[in-house]
Amino acid sequence: MRGNTELIRNNTELIWASVALVGAILLGIVILFCIKRRRNQASVPALPPGEELAHYNTMVQQGLLSAAEFERIRQRLLARLPATSASPAPPAPAPDQQVTPPTV
Repeated sequence: MRGNTELIRNNTELIWASVALVGAILLGIVILFCIKRRRNQASVPALPPGEELAHYNTMVQQGLLSAAEFERIRQRLLARLPATSASPAPPAPAPDQQVTPPTV
């Protein structure tokens, strides 16, 4: 009887060790999958907003996209564009630093 108890305890320890090992392997697989997915997302080059807008405009002309959907996408793309017209102009050089062209 004593041998059976010891055998059961050894089997239980073996089962828990196996469960822990399988869990660690599955966790490693999930981590590798997440890393691979993130790498693939980062490596996909994004089109500049102007080219992306032209692509969506072509889709509207082909009838794949409605005008309302295009307008919604256009507003999102315009929000991503840097505000070039709102940026301040570069400061003018000081009068003593202005370069005059040489006379011939």
